[in-house]
Amino acid sequence: MQRCKTCGALLPVHARFCEHCGQTDIPELPLLGTLAGPGQAPVDNVPRVQGTPQEGRVLMAQGTPSRSSGQGATRSIPLAQPLSSTPAHHVQGSTSRPSYPPTPYYHWHRHKRPEVPTARWLTIAISFLLIIAGITGGLTLLLPPTLSLTSSVVRQGDTLHLHGAGFIPDSSVTLTLDGHLPLLSLADPEGIFNVGIAVSPNWSLGSHTLRATESVSARSAQVSFSIVARPGKLIVSPASLDFGLLQHGSTVTQLLTVSNTGQQPFNWTANVGTATWLRLDSSAGTLQPGTFQTIHVTADATGLSVRKYSATLAISIGSESTQVGVSLVVMAVPIPSPTPTSTQAPPQQSSTPPPLRPKHKHHPTPTPTPMPTPTPTMPPVRKSH
Repeated sequence: MQRCKTCGALLPVHARFCEHCGQTDIPELPLLGTLAGPGQAPVDNVPRVQGTPQEGRVLMAQGTPSRSSGQGATRSIPLAQPLSSTPAHHVQGSTSRPSYPPTPYYHWHRHKRPEVPTARWLTIAISFLLIIAGITGGLTLLLPPTLSLTSSVVRQGDTLHLHGAGFIPDSSVTLTLDGHLPLLSLADPEGIFNVGIAVSPNWSLGSHTLRATESVSARSAQVSFSIVARPGKLIVSPASLDFGLLQHGSTVTQLLTVSNTGQQPFNWTANVGTATWLRLDSSAGTLQPGTFQTIHVTADATGLSVRKYSATLAISIGSESTQVGVSLVVMAVPIPSPTPTSTQAPPQQSSTPPPLRPKHKHHPTPTPTPMPTPTPTMPPVRKSH
């Protein structure tokens, strides 16, 4: 028996490598002729092998070798051939030798592991991905989709922010209002979407529902929300009042309109602040949705000096206030100039009225002188004798 130089394991006499660590640096056995020393039997006494050696078999010599009386007697040694599982031929009249397991055709080093084929890892990876995909698809079909809103109370004209999840990827999803009014259709590669929906003024006040339905299955999800009326909104017109030039002691009145364009009534108040020269015929009131009211604003210049004045008229509803600028310029009243008096004595009155003089000279047309009518004469009478 011999030992491996690398791992120290016991090896058979005929071994050419270590079956434990794969070491091949094993010293070869000496030839048969060199085993016999001085005084040993000649080579002719060694039994001869009959037949032709075959691959995979260990041929054994027939007969029993002769022994000499000397201490250097030798015995036959089997030829070194690869071992196999095929039963070996035994030498007649000799006991069988123990057989050893077949020697592997490739050797592994004790510090080196064999390489695993890439195809095996590829198959494992593909199988793992298919399992994950199957689990994900199964959960997607088993779990229902969901819908949610950032706010469940909105007003007409606001925007609904809708979030959907858990839908089949790339499937068409249709959104309907109250189960009968289609709004829009959408699709997402991941089955998740975020969309904004404008609340139409035509939608009635109160509770409503939004439903999302898949086109490839019967799965759907819905969410509820409420529409409330918009609060009252104050509109003041005009935005400013300019009374222009105002004579000292005079008053001027202008009109100011307040209106409610919201959907709820509100109470309003008006305040002129420290401007004592401004007067309002109404400083408070209530406006219903869609109505308006007119305020008479009067500027009184009585007691004001000649200069420019400005003030702020505040119209308020709750904490909301609208400012209206008011301005005027007071000018002095002009003083009339006195009428000059005459120092001449008044003319004396005459009893004879002065002759009337025509305002305009008139030249009368001369009347033609009539011709005198001739007087007829009688012829003289002759006396007869």
